[in-house]
Amino acid sequence: MRISEVLNTTYGKLLNTPFISAFTSLACSLEQVKTGSLFFANDKDDIAKAIEKGAYGIVFCGTCKIIEEEIAWIEVDSISSAIKLLIRYILSMQKLKVVLLKDLELDIAKDLSLQAYIFEGSSKEKFIEYIYNEPKKEQFLLTKDASLKDILPNILESKSVLESKSQSFQSLPSKNLLSLLRHTLFESTLLYKGRVFNLPLPYILVPYLESLLHLCEKEGISYSLENYKKNSSINFLYLDSNNHLSDKETSKVLIQTSKPEVFLTYASYLEKKASYLKLICLSLDSKTPSLESNTHQKILCASEAKLISTIKDTDFNLCLLEGVRLSFLQQSFAKDTTSKGLFDLT
Repeated sequence: MRISEVLNTTYGKLLNTPFISAFTSLACSLEQVKTGSLFFANDKDDIAKAIEKGAYGIVFCGTCKIIEEEIAWIEVDSISSAIKLLIRYILSMQKLKVVLLKDLELDIAKDLSLQAYIFEGSSKEKFIEYIYNEPKKEQFLLTKDASLKDILPNILESKSVLESKSQSFQSLPSKNLLSLLRHTLFESTLLYKGRVFNLPLPYILVPYLESLLHLCEKEGISYSLENYKKNSSINFLYLDSNNHLSDKETSKVLIQTSKPEVFLTYASYLEKKASYLKLICLSLDSKTPSLESNTHQKILCASEAKLISTIKDTDFNLCLLEGVRLSFLQQSFAKDTTSKGLFDLT
């Protein structure tokens, strides 16, 4: 990006006559600074280190001492506003359309082989680094960062196919791309464009897939269900009679998620569709809202150790877990392969 582009876009003022004329990257943190970067100095104490790392220019607000004449020193009224203006400029130059998705839609999008980029950050600083520093060949960029709506008034948004929360437990809307043939607690069989797909996608997430596909169809984003993988927002672990992990289906299942929305929706779904099963709901996150249930309560565990002991001491078929790491559960319920058997002489 040329100095003149930065000045014209940000309404900045060049305070010196630098040796350089353009920048090869943008950096809002010292970690991203490399030779050729334009550094946005939110903290002026970082300027010297940025120059040491190879910054070709400094964007700053207020007063600042010029300590290196060969690089560009650009004064702006507001660094935040300058970043916003440059984001709009870069997107227009790249002809890149930004699409705002719901959190769960973005999770599903990762597994759909979409012809689009996916931004998982949550700040305009990370966003401008992403869109400028990495070459872009696709036309669309998907994100869940709602703060970008303040920067991009024409941002595209997915439209939920659900008219109400309760509809997620009924049939899909009539104007749908997917037809539900059958489903279990853990997967769904769908008819899509004359083909049957058995997806490792719980039924409660199918409406999010549906709304995402509607968006792709409308905007012309290529996608494929061929190699859809297991969604990372929810995981299932089977326990045997000794509370060890099992590769086979058993009568005791741990349902783990890190997303409060999935936790609450799945709890409501299980109460309606699997009331004949013994269900417990455990959480380590005190911020998760209480369950809207007459028969089930969320048990808040004070520690991971208390959560594990509750699982081992409770009779259940389904244990819905939120706020606990999948790796921790796998480690806690793994079989002990180090102990010796009665006749093990080695």
